[in-house]
Amino acid sequence: MQRGLGGLLARPISVAGAIKTDGTIVYGTPANSPLIRSLAPALAALGNEGYLIRSLTAEGRKVTVIAGNSDAGVLYGAFAYLRLLQTRQPVDKLDIASAPRLMVRIIDHWDNLNGTIERGYAGFSIWDWHKMPDYMDPRYTDYARAEASIGINGVNVQQCRGAARDPDRDLYKAPRGAGGGVPPLSHQGLCLGPLQRPDRDRRPCDRRPRSIPRCRRGGRPRPTRSTPRSPISAASW
Repeated sequence: MQRGLGGLLARPISVAGAIKTDGTIVYGTPANSPLIRSLAPALAALGNEGYLIRSLTAEGRKVTVIAGNSDAGVLYGAFAYLRLLQTRQPVDKLDIASAPRLMVRIIDHWDNLNGTIERGYAGFSIWDWHKMPDYMDPRYTDYARAEASIGINGVNVQQCRGAARDPDRDLYKAPRGAGGGVPPLSHQGLCLGPLQRPDRDRRPCDRRPRSIPRCRRGGRPRPTRSTPRSPISAASW
């Protein structure tokens, strides 16, 4: 909030431990603020990641409260408030309650381990696998802030076929080491394993089976181990 307001208003924003002036923004959870604790009945219906933005009078001052049941909820509320300011909406009489309908709201990358991007036409991937987690690019934090600003809470950082090609499984510990950027902003980093056809699981990667099964006479395809009813497919998924 301090960073966002400072950028929008082009001046430093002070932080205080008490309400001293009109226009103060109070943000937090019921666990760390008596004022927000009084809003617990309204927050109860918003779940873990919902938020409440409300104009109130507290200690004789006009304040804006941004409240959530968790730090993630407060974060989403803070970005919602900044969005109101940036779009020049009135913020003097607010009463906003919002909660996500989906628990998992994920961005799925098609990034490869070598830095290229599947169908990517805007440059290389931001994920530098061979430097993480020892070096965390500051762009990871900027990326996570951008995603959190629209309610995204998860990211799959690599396209699925790459995991099948690379033998170095230690690379896949890197997203968990991205603690300097992603998890503090309510993101969960994911890296999927090989989601290939089940009948390819134990074949060398350079052998690529036919993607379409050969047909018998009459045009009916032969059954393969990749059909949904195959026991191998069921066990794989």
